[in-house]
Amino acid sequence: MTVTPRWVLPSLLVSSFLCTLISYLAFAFGIFIIVQNLYYIPIIIACIYYGWRGLFLSGFLALSYLALFASFTTDPVLLQEAIIRVIFFSIIAGVITMLSRVRESTEEKLRESEDRYRSVVEDQTEFICRFLPDGRTVFVNEAYCRYFGLVRDQILGTRFKPQIHPDDREMVGQAFASLTPENPTSMITQRVIMPDGSICWQRWSDRAIFDEIGNIIEYQSVGRDITEQKEAEKALQESELFNRTLIEHLPDYIILYDSNGRIQYINPPAAAALGYSIDEVVGSNFLSFIPVECHDMVWQKLAARSEGRAGPPYEIRILNKNKRVVTVLVQGASILYNDSPSTLLVLTDITGRKVAEEMQSEAFKQIEENMYRFSILNDQIRNPLAVITGLVDLEPGSHADQILEQVKEINRIIILLDLGVLESESIRAFMRKHDQLSDTDRLPTESADH
Repeated sequence: MTVTPRWVLPSLLVSSFLCTLISYLAFAFGIFIIVQNLYYIPIIIACIYYGWRGLFLSGFLALSYLALFASFTTDPVLLQEAIIRVIFFSIIAGVITMLSRVRESTEEKLRESEDRYRSVVEDQTEFICRFLPDGRTVFVNEAYCRYFGLVRDQILGTRFKPQIHPDDREMVGQAFASLTPENPTSMITQRVIMPDGSICWQRWSDRAIFDEIGNIIEYQSVGRDITEQKEAEKALQESELFNRTLIEHLPDYIILYDSNGRIQYINPPAAAALGYSIDEVVGSNFLSFIPVECHDMVWQKLAARSEGRAGPPYEIRILNKNKRVVTVLVQGASILYNDSPSTLLVLTDITGRKVAEEMQSEAFKQIEENMYRFSILNDQIRNPLAVITGLVDLEPGSHADQILEQVKEINRIIILLDLGVLESESIRAFMRKHDQLSDTDRLPTESADH
């Protein structure tokens, strides 16, 4: 709403009184031509500053003029002219009132627009400032003041500038120097040193404002603090570096492939086990490293994982570049990689363990075979000894005692061999029991024989 200046009402009252007084004196002396123009002064003042109320006051002044005019003359021509002037006064007053109302409405809308704009600017969390080419600041919003811990009066009219990090000053200067009428904006990410010595990251959108001939008359900068974002990015990069370093140095083989079996990632130990470089493996099909007879099983495992049915680890054999078979224990999980479903495999090389198990099995077989041969050999030795003992008893001679002594010695050795066989059986039973317990401690696996 427009506030009426204090001088308007006194001016209106004084001008109305003077018009009435001068008109009375002029009419008293028979002057009827000039005085009507005096009424334009209070009419214009009333209509401009009081709107419709001013229009009513103008009508009252016009009627007062007509009544005063009629009290001094009865000439119909002069009265007709006075009536025409009153009508003209009313028309002028109406036009001025309408124009005044339009002006007030326009000013009110302009003020509302300015208030909305100022409210938007002041409520922004971004920092907004405008400054001249010589560096003097002409506008800052409240967010800018809060961020730098200053009040607006400490900044406006001064050459206040944030303390830009030394490593970023040249870049900032080049960005402002590059602003032209054809390219009036730029985006800058910079560091500033805060009053407490801490370093904050900011991102600014700078715009140069030019006049008609291309000279810069003002700069406008809109910025925001991105320190948390930068710290999060740094933490993410460090986490990714840690995870990548960990994966690349794991003894297990890590392979990631998509729903079509195309390998998307492989860690260095896995590539080395296959005998290829990482670049040679990435992009190839995972099944190309697996024997054909195992393809169906691999697809079944993939389908089960995609349906959320994670089965136990299973054994599988893969072929490296030299066609050497490597036995691995497979554990897998379905994940999203680059927003696409993929399968992550962790392969544990158990080739050495499988070789040791085969050697152990062969050793058990050899022990059993040796024990069996020992038992047969004992029987084969005892039978001739029994014959020799019988012959000595039938035909004793001068060497009979010596022969019987040797037979007893051989029999003693055979008994020792029997005891050794029994002890070997106990050892074998213990080893089998121990091996069975070790197998029980292992993870249950599904073996794929090829």
